[in-house]
Amino acid sequence: MQSMPRSISLWLLRILATLWLLQLLAQVWLAAAFVSGDADLFGMHSLNGSMVNTAPFFMIVAGAFHVSLGRGRWWALVVPIMLLLLCETQAVLGYTRVVGAHILGGTLLLTIATLWCIGLWRHRHRPRPRRHDRRAAPIGPAAQSVGPLETRDGAHP
Repeated sequence: MQSMPRSISLWLLRILATLWLLQLLAQVWLAAAFVSGDADLFGMHSLNGSMVNTAPFFMIVAGAFHVSLGRGRWWALVVPIMLLLLCETQAVLGYTRVVGAHILGGTLLLTIATLWCIGLWRHRHRPRPRRHDRRAAPIGPAAQSVGPLETRDGAHP
């Protein structure tokens, strides 16, 4: 039985994404408590929002390691960049008090974070080949060695 290659960077991405999802769930709870009348939780919502906005930066760093050193797929770097942009947009909407768009953005962010976590936990790491591996022996009929006294099936005339 052949074991799958392990990638520390993929595990780091999984852990960071899961912690980020838990922060987003806490953010929803803090927002709901604030909207229901507990004004003291507005400061906690703002503080947790700052941490929520910082987490994608760490996922970008882990994604860069995964793509470069772990020879992972390109989306492991692109998705956290898009998540960072979405988080920053969400923060701007919150600080400018555009509440309707802020709630809609939070819902979108929570949905994407859930899908991101599911995708990371279901992903099986298959490293890309190294550059020198790509230039290995040619494949196909031209790659078969046919000497002057051999036919393609290996028999001698």
